[in-house]
Amino acid sequence: MNLSKTFLISLFILIAFSAFGQETLPLNTETLSGDVSADGNAVVVKDPNRTEYYRSNSNGLTLVEIKDSERMGYKFVLQVDYDDNKESVKILYRHNSEIKRWEYSYKSGILDYESYIKEGVLSEMYYYDRQGHKIREENYKNGQIIKVSTFSYNREGLVSLESTESKISNQVTETRYRYDNLFRIKQIARTYPDGHVVYWESFLSDKGILVKEYYTLENEKYVFYYNKFGQEVSGQILAIEEKEEEVKDDDKENASSDKKDDKSAETDKSEKKMVKTERVKSQWENTYIEKGLRDQKVEENFELNKKVITNYNKDGKETKIQIFFDDVISTIEYYDYDSEKRVIYYKIIQDLNKDETFYRYNEAGDIVSTRYAENGKTKKEVINHPDGIREEIIYTRSNAKISKMYDADGNLIR
Repeated sequence: MNLSKTFLISLFILIAFSAFGQETLPLNTETLSGDVSADGNAVVVKDPNRTEYYRSNSNGLTLVEIKDSERMGYKFVLQVDYDDNKESVKILYRHNSEIKRWEYSYKSGILDYESYIKEGVLSEMYYYDRQGHKIREENYKNGQIIKVSTFSYNREGLVSLESTESKISNQVTETRYRYDNLFRIKQIARTYPDGHVVYWESFLSDKGILVKEYYTLENEKYVFYYNKFGQEVSGQILAIEEKEEEVKDDDKENASSDKKDDKSAETDKSEKKMVKTERVKSQWENTYIEKGLRDQKVEENFELNKKVITNYNKDGKETKIQIFFDDVISTIEYYDYDSEKRVIYYKIIQDLNKDETFYRYNEAGDIVSTRYAENGKTKKEVINHPDGIREEIIYTRSNAKISKMYDADGNLIR
């Protein structure tokens, strides 16, 4: 379940980022005018057509302004060229070599479009409307356009529709956004070229705390519930199914008289309709102890009649896992860890058999030996030598030892 949720969250982060994020830098459009500030102090009026330099990072952020003569002392330096007090070009240098460039073009003093150039090759283009909204984005590879995204906005100026076309496959993906009355994202629906829809919706408390969210993927819905601390307390996976349902008598009476007299198969069909229903496939519940630490998770899969109870330590690591089928315990697993949170012991009890694994690490955190035991007797030991040689020792029923040596590529050498 954790993997499913990680995938879902990653997917919607990418969706949201495509609409609200881009590798572009904020423009400094502050107009320099007047010689005296509001508090009466003198203001230094800069040349409207000037060049400034800043300490920067790999993303091209303007950190601290520096002098031209200081440029060689920093790994990343951002050069900003102004034209009539508007940024026209930004160039990011690494060790005095250009790695990124942003070029801005204006129409009647308002930003019209910008270009992002990486390693001397056009990478992205952004186009804006008169309100400053990004309305078109173009992505390039090796100088060729590969993707175009267009954006529409609601009356509040928030993205309502994003349409992305692959110039390679000529397929279009659409993403629609809806917001609550406080302009927070409420719903995201992405429609793929094959017609299937990935849907997300959130429910917030009056204080703006997420209390519930769900994702819909094809014929399944994933629902998550949270407490006031933002911790997931429970969840469900629902199967979305279609079935025929009888039309109510009131609906039949409203049918036209000619259909009432019609005894054909078509009339029979009109007395039923397809409706969508939701069936719980699985559910889970988390309990927490002091300091918000998760203590236990109980998962139930109703299709497999399976139940899993997992206990955790203060570091969030599993210490005990119990698996039941038809309310009968099937497997018990135990874990133990060292002070570095590394597994040093694992035990599984299944069908009256007990298998144990013991791990030993070196100072670098690498496993130097692994010992396997069955019902209290050592069966195998694997030793990783510093020179890359792996030694395997197998213990027979008569306690004889069989040793094999493998090189770093796994080839048997002895």
